[in-house]
Parts: sequence; C-alpha cells; structure tokens
Amino acid sequence: MVEASIAEMEAHLAQSDTESCSQRVARFRVVSRVFAFAEDGIGLWGGSSSAQSFAEMRFAYMDGLFLATILLAVACLEQELAGMLHASGDDSAANAKFTDLIRKSEELNLIDAAMVEELDKLRVIRNSYTHFRTLKHPQNWAMRSIAQEADHTDVLESDALQIMEVLASFMRSRHGSN
Repeated sequence: MVEASIAEMEAHLAQSDTESCSQRVARFRVVSRVFAFAEDGIGLWGGSSSAQSFAEMRFAYMDGLFLATILLAVACLEQELAGMLHASGDDSAANAKFTDLIRKSEELNLIDAAMVEELDKLRVIRNSYTHFRTLKHPQNWAMRSIAQEADHTDVLESDALQIMEVLASFMRSRHGSN
C-alpha cells in the first residue's frame, strides 16, 4: 500500500511539474531580470544566513510560493542590515528589530532616506502577512485584495515582486552595481 501511495505521489508530482513548467519558466525570467546584477556573484554582509535566504527566496518565487518569497526577502534584508551594522561596530544589531535596524542604518549613512522609505513599506507589507489583522485594519490582506479588486494570490505575487525589486535595489546600492 505504501508503494502504491509513493507511485501515485510520483505521478502526481510529474504531472504537476509538467503543467506548471511554463509558469515557473516565466517567473525564472522575472528573477533573472530583477537580480541580473548578481550573476557573477555578490558578497553578503549577513553571511550564510543572508545567502540561504537569498537563494531560497529566488526558488520560492519561481515555484509560485509568494508568501515564502516575501518572508525570505525580508529575512535577507534584516540579515544584511544587521551584518552591515555589526561590521560598523554595532553588536546590538544581532538582536535588533527591523525598525531599529533601518533607523540605525540611516543614522550611520549606510542607507539613504529613499531606501528607508522603501524598507518601511516592505516592513508594513511583511507585517500584513505575519501579524493578525482584523477586517477593519487598513493592512488586512483580504481587504487590500478587495480594495485593489484583485485576487489575493495576485496581491501576494505583486507584493513578492515589489519586495524582490527593493532587495535588488538595496543590494545594487551596497555593491555599487547599476
């Protein structure tokens, strides 16, 4: 019986792979465009944690796992900011909240005001998925979908792409790439 279940699962996965291949290829093209500057490799201030988040985020987006993309991209950003602050001599960055990392990074001129604004928008987006929001809350995911007259998965995909683009902009600014 277990063998039959495994065979059925393998058949299901093979069919699913075939059916979703064109969508994954299209999303691969998006990831390749957004992170084209990183083709030859990049250094990451957050070390292996940043690298793992960055790698998994790209695969998550390609596989249509948009919530995972959002959470991994923000995790990568947090690791990067903390790593930069640590390299600047701030050991408290290891335990700081995202808002504190953003504020301290601005104070030390590691990021500019425009990036602070972008990172704060991402924080709000991330929070709309990671913290409970009542239907009356302006950042409730379902209410945002209704306000945008969009399916909730389309809102998720849009949020994921926006966050990846900001991460790419952040990385380009830190590494002097255009």
